[in-house]
Amino acid sequence: MQVITWNDGPESHSIGNVWPEANPQVATTVYSVYDHSGWQQLIHYFIQSYKCVPPPTFFAPQIGVMWYKTILQSANCPQDTKPANFDDGDDLVHWAVFLAPSVGTCQVRLVTGTTVLGLYTIGAGANFGNTTVGTPAGVPTMEIINGTGKVLAVASGGKPVSDGCPDGIYNMNYQVIGANAYSMYGHIHKLAEAEKKGIEVKETLPQEVLTKMHAPGQDSSIPFITPEILASYDSGGLYGKMAGFFISTASQGGGQESTAISSMSTLAHHGIIYVPLGYAKAFGDQANMTEVHGGSPWGAGTFAGTDGSRMPTELELKVATVQGKTFWETVSQYKKE
Repeated sequence: MQVITWNDGPESHSIGNVWPEANPQVATTVYSVYDHSGWQQLIHYFIQSYKCVPPPTFFAPQIGVMWYKTILQSANCPQDTKPANFDDGDDLVHWAVFLAPSVGTCQVRLVTGTTVLGLYTIGAGANFGNTTVGTPAGVPTMEIINGTGKVLAVASGGKPVSDGCPDGIYNMNYQVIGANAYSMYGHIHKLAEAEKKGIEVKETLPQEVLTKMHAPGQDSSIPFITPEILASYDSGGLYGKMAGFFISTASQGGGQESTAISSMSTLAHHGIIYVPLGYAKAFGDQANMTEVHGGSPWGAGTFAGTDGSRMPTELELKVATVQGKTFWETVSQYKKE
């Protein structure tokens, strides 16, 4: 199954890369910040579901996208005329989420600032809907929340919805924002959970004491990097921090090591201290020849397959857990008292 569109950024037809516009009279700022690639992950799972009965079992835990236009129907652009069918537009935030059966019942919450625009209960498979952008307009955010209240993924960081005419034209192009758990098919997400398991320290205080301390629950949101945080990182905020790598590649090959090697430049520019997995703590598992597996002394790893159908094995997750544990042991040696 193929989806074919024009390569037309200004007219918002694209779902893939937007190449430089052939017409130099069209300002790139009008369309270059309207990335539609978030729809691609939905298309991937829709195609698999459409072709398979029963549906495929290799869903990532959750895949979600929201999209909206950045001007209201009431916008007034004195320097432009309304395009054909402008009045058919709407002031809505649209969303779609594919949910794996193993995740259980979840909720989709859409907010602008502190205003909740909508709250929807969703289940396994395809879910979709829309809600009004709210008044006053702002930057919409979509959260996918599981039954314990943990935020599994967040779609945010798009352009705000304006009640003016920020582009000088009636720009009906959509902002398409994927819900980030930092893992397209779920492979990096699974490795991250295993890494986290290796770092976690078992809680020893009884619940009664934790309640009196007003301690928060152990379920926490997956952190979302905001533009403000990125600005801090770009101005030296990561200097002296420590980092390691865990990697997912489509197939066997040099990517399990070269991905980490090619990232060394980024770490050096930020002044980040690299902590490798090494061989000392997991040599037996890394050298295991009884099965095909990812990973290297540079960091834990897995193979996804070209279609994302292969998920991390028990052996790969075991190595990831060891890496998380040894990473913390290394960091704790330099922890400031």
